[in-house]
Amino acid sequence: MFIETALKNIALNTIMEEVDLSSIYDMYDKAVSSYKNAPSGTPEDIKKKYQNNKLNLQGSIQNFIATAYRKVILISPTFIII
Repeated sequence: MFIETALKNIALNTIMEEVDLSSIYDMYDKAVSSYKNAPSGTPEDIKKKYQNNKLNLQGSIQNFIATAYRKVILISPTFIII
């Protein structure tokens, strides 16, 4: 599990360096296809699909973070992040 997480972190850092971003939210806006950054001439239904995929990705990442946070709190109730 540790190796998988390390590889994902390396991949994410590499992507963010390649597109010159400092925030994951910037990456969502610039590196992930969405309605507003779709190439010109893209049909409306494809733009909506891009936007839906972007929102699903954001939701998945936020759910993963929330799950990991709950595990930290459950494992070590004295560990508090402020």
